[in-house]
Amino acid sequence: MPGAWSGYLGATPPYNSSINIGIFTFSFRSINNAEFEGSWKRKKVQLVLNFQISK
Repeated sequence: MPGAWSGYLGATPPYNSSINIGIFTFSFRSINNAEFEGSWKRKKVQLVLNFQISK
């Protein structure tokens, strides 16, 4: 759903969007990967960077 995400991100400031993406990804991934919870802060930073680059 790229269109839905684009609309959602377009309605929020870039900084808040990065945080929201990180929290969403953490919540989604932690269900499938328990190990992700231990290092979610490091991975969240990487995911946010990747998101901003691919944006």
